[in-house]
Amino acid sequence: MSWGEFCYGPGSGDHTRLYTRLTGGTKPEHSVAVYSHATAVERDRQDGPVLRFTPSSR
Repeated sequence: MSWGEFCYGPGSGDHTRLYTRLTGGTKPEHSVAVYSHATAVERDRQDGPVLRFTPSSR
């Protein structure tokens, strides 16, 4: 797998690419790394964790 399929961040465009991948169809079958700052942990409707991120400065 390419680095771009595994690591997302630190730019907001990287996070957009991950969001699009997760919401648009085929989900990764492997772990991904997100370079960012988690600003909040909330719960979804099924009580699963949802992380809120802000882009990290380079």
